[in-house]
Amino acid sequence: MRNYLKERGDQTVLILHAKVAQKSYGNEKRFFCPPPCVYLMGSGWKKKKEQMERDGCSEQESQPCAFIGIGNSDQEMQQLNLEGKNYCTAKTLYISDSDKRKHFMLSVKMFYGNSDDIGVFLSKRIKVISKPSKKKQSLKNAD
Repeated sequence: MRNYLKERGDQTVLILHAKVAQKSYGNEKRFFCPPPCVYLMGSGWKKKKEQMERDGCSEQESQPCAFIGIGNSDQEMQQLNLEGKNYCTAKTLYISDSDKRKHFMLSVKMFYGNSDDIGVFLSKRIKVISKPSKKKQSLKNAD
C-alpha cells in the first residue's frame, strides 16, 4: 500500500459519449454525434511503456492498441488511432435498423502491440432513438 501511495501508477480508461444514438435506416450510416472519445489517463501508461521498453520491447510493441464496437452486433470493431496520443475518437460508429436493441454499451478492447492483453472496457448504457429517414418522412407528409 505504501509503495502504491508513493509511486501512483494509475492507468484509467475513460469513455465519453452521448446518452443517445440515432438509428440508421437502409444503407445510410448516421454516425454517432458527437463521436465517442476514449482517453487514457494516469501516469501508469507512461510508466508501463518505459518498463516494457527497458525489458526489451520495441516502441511499437509497447504501444497500446484499441478497438471499439457497439457490443453484441454483427458490426466489426473499429480500430482506434492512439499512436503516441492519450486520446482518440471513433468517428464512424453507427447502429443499423436491423439491430433491435433499445440500449447498448460501447465496448473498447485494448492490448499492447506485443499482444499482451489490457482488457475490455464497457461504457455506460446508450439509448437508441429512432427517427425515420427523410424519404419515409416525406411520404408520410404527402398523405
